[in-house]
Amino acid sequence: MQIIAPDYYKNFKCIANKCKNSCCIGWEIDIDDETLEIYKNIGGELGQRLKNSISYNGTPHFITDKADRCPFLNQNGLCDIITELGDDGLCQICYDHPRFRNYFSNRTEIGLGICCEAATELILGSTEKMTLLTLESEGGNELPTKDEKTKLLKRDKLFEVFQNSNITIKSKMEQAARLYALPDTTPDIKALANLHSSLERLDPEWDGYLNSVKNKNLTAEDVLTRAENKIPLPTEQLLCYFTYRYFASTVDSAAAVKFILQSTFFCLAICYSYYGDLCSADFLDICRRYSLEVEYSEENIELLLNDN
Repeated sequence: MQIIAPDYYKNFKCIANKCKNSCCIGWEIDIDDETLEIYKNIGGELGQRLKNSISYNGTPHFITDKADRCPFLNQNGLCDIITELGDDGLCQICYDHPRFRNYFSNRTEIGLGICCEAATELILGSTEKMTLLTLESEGGNELPTKDEKTKLLKRDKLFEVFQNSNITIKSKMEQAARLYALPDTTPDIKALANLHSSLERLDPEWDGYLNSVKNKNLTAEDVLTRAENKIPLPTEQLLCYFTYRYFASTVDSAAAVKFILQSTFFCLAICYSYYGDLCSADFLDICRRYSLEVEYSEENIELLLNDN
């Protein structure tokens, strides 16, 4: 069994109290059974705090305060559980975040989700082409299925298209669409905004970003030309990020490519509409917000990956 990851993965580090968008705020943090048993056996002041801070209404989870802050996020922006117990004291969801995993017959692919500020900067701010590395290889006898092997080869082709520095962003997206016979390579910006307005909302502020798209009369040509002139590398990295995360693990390859292209384009359109231009810092923030709203809602991601 192999563990595969993008080359940037090994450079990720949580920036803790330097983060402006803490993952310890705004989330209901579930606690896995193994960690729950550990918490039940901790004594002293920390043990009492744990006892008072866990709800058993449904899946056990930390009880957030009125500002939706985890009870163990202190005023310095640090986690009291890590301070007391180290990283090993974290529940699984906190220990893993923002990592994701996709499982195949002979490999596990691990990556970083861009709802995390530090991960977004690491991935979309890179000036190097993304490559995949083997982090571990236990030398087992597992082999990929025929379907997996085909999909991974097709994914390599998409990477090749998206990382081709000799063609424009628009051409990259058009080539990918043609590979999967997608009928319309010119996105309807307002239709995308209306679609996203119908989804589950995690942050009410997101409505303001979506409304900015509805209230502007941008064309796809406007957006893609501006992206080419201002932020071609972050756009390329976003295409590759979505491709790595979703293409090989999604049953319908054409639906996956449609999601990859539309998600990348929509992040560009929101940024251009809301800020009136495209720059790297604003684009990275929009991508982080998009990831939070879409990738971290099982309902939303399922709907978009199956929107035909």
